[in-house]
Amino acid sequence: MFNLDQLRQQIDRYLAGDLSLSELEDWFSIESWNVHQWGSAQEIDRVFSLESLFSKYHFENLGESSLRLELAMPIGPFEASIPKARLFELEYGRAPYLSL
Repeated sequence: MFNLDQLRQQIDRYLAGDLSLSELEDWFSIESWNVHQWGSAQEIDRVFSLESLFSKYHFENLGESSLRLELAMPIGPFEASIPKARLFELEYGRAPYLSL
């Protein structure tokens, strides 16, 4: 069982390169098991949204760069803590010099 802050932390770790996609999915699968029995409405909604996103990646040819961009978006009452330059790097493969 997890809370939304822990979910955001794990997603941020993936986006930062500290976790592989497989590791994120494994953690998510274990921690979200039976969320409909223990989770709040918001947690259930987030779990189902992420399951849908992972399904699009695996079965509908959603590219990993698109998946990363989707995961970097806010998914609850919290927001991704990734700087704008890092988001650019995730999408285009390199970060330009930006004054943020």
